[in-house]
Amino acid sequence: MKSSSRRPSACGGIERERREMPLTSDQCRQYAEAVWQVAGGGRIMSPAEWDLVRRWMVAEIPLAVVLRAIKETDSPSRSLLYYRQPVERAVERWRKALA
Repeated sequence: MKSSSRRPSACGGIERERREMPLTSDQCRQYAEAVWQVAGGGRIMSPAEWDLVRRWMVAEIPLAVVLRAIKETDSPSRSLLYYRQPVERAVERWRKALA
């Protein structure tokens, strides 16, 4: 029987097996802090916001794509959840550009 191609990551989520090494706690923290600072910060991230950032990392979305999408949003928000759709649209554009 084929073994699962997923395993827990240091961020508490699931990562793809193709990644050579699991994400470290420092990598997770640095990615989340960068996103949080660009989005305005000022309070503690909610569990839902942490989960969203973790999903972006696990999906291997480059930090630059996420930050650009947040910066280009017309109406800033204190909640990272507000940026989910702008980031998804930016990821689609990024993937099309790679194709």
